[in-house]
Amino acid sequence: MKNLVALLFLLFFVSLSLNAQRISLRNPSFEDTPAHSTTPKHWINCGTRGESPPDVFPERSPMFGVNYRPYAGNTYLGLVTRDNETWESVAANLTSPLEANVCYRFSLALARSTTYMSMSRATGRPANYTDPARLRIWGSNGNCLQQELLAESPLVAHEDWRLYTFILKPQQNSYASIILEVFYPDNILKATNGNLLLDAASAFDRLPNCTLEGFTMPELSSSSEVVNISGENTRGTDANSEIVALKLPTATYFNNEETLRSFAANALNDLAFDDGNQLTIRQFQLSGEQQVRNGHPAWYALQHGLQFYPGRKWELVVYAYDELGSDMRVLELGRQLVGVGDISLVVSTYDAEKHDGVTWFCMSVANGLYLRML
Repeated sequence: MKNLVALLFLLFFVSLSLNAQRISLRNPSFEDTPAHSTTPKHWINCGTRGESPPDVFPERSPMFGVNYRPYAGNTYLGLVTRDNETWESVAANLTSPLEANVCYRFSLALARSTTYMSMSRATGRPANYTDPARLRIWGSNGNCLQQELLAESPLVAHEDWRLYTFILKPQQNSYASIILEVFYPDNILKATNGNLLLDAASAFDRLPNCTLEGFTMPELSSSSEVVNISGENTRGTDANSEIVALKLPTATYFNNEETLRSFAANALNDLAFDDGNQLTIRQFQLSGEQQVRNGHPAWYALQHGLQFYPGRKWELVVYAYDELGSDMRVLELGRQLVGVGDISLVVSTYDAEKHDGVTWFCMSVANGLYLRML
């Protein structure tokens, strides 16, 4: 059987390029052989001349100390800012130009590594490049020329992968390529050593209008609306097991489909299976409740989000490297369907005849999970 991870990822982005409403990148998940000072295929280095190019992670040897699990696929990109007032950036051609005065939606996953060791040219000594940084997205027509700043993220200080969504509107020109650039915080007095990890860039979806202005990221909502399903919120019980404290957004949080897409992608990425294809976290507790629930909190969170779009039918497609493993995961997820709200969700194994060429609502390639709307 062919490797579905590579096949589905390729088919997904090829199908997007054939759709006039979507503009794609040739290597959106920065896939390549992990190596330092190496720009991933179909991207070019646009950093300062004389400085090393970006890095492809996770590392095979502990040179920088960056070994995060990819958000999607097998590898991701690392960019740094330096204390000698230089910083890294990469560029890639698009399948067709971004048109002037047209709105587009674009997303990618970002994180900050807590370890990124390298030499400082300013001091001549080893330094840990861990200061927060931000992403800037430029429109370009080649040769690494930054022609128009299309969007920028807030400061990325979190250590986990989070999906960021941008609404772009080129105004000065149409652009055949984009530049992704890491940059310093605003109003700094001295250049800092920082890093930014990038993965899973989306296609550029053409929108009828810019109804979402500028930048949107669900994870930055008020504290009462934040979903957090990480192990940092576990607590011990008398039986020494761990219970995850789960705080979930309310209905007003899911006020548009893009919010649901980001939320669902994060939930799929957080699902984890053990060697027996069972969900690894078996107990959690909703904020404000005394009841302890069984199952994986991310699986519950996904169903929680889908309930706010009643009347829609969903299919979660599961792929594992062997058919038995895939079947076992389908059974496990089906057993954990808890009927949150009024949702129609079926879990299926991958079928090439049925699923090749499908446009997915969201996915976690690393986990082999693909969600689509029927």
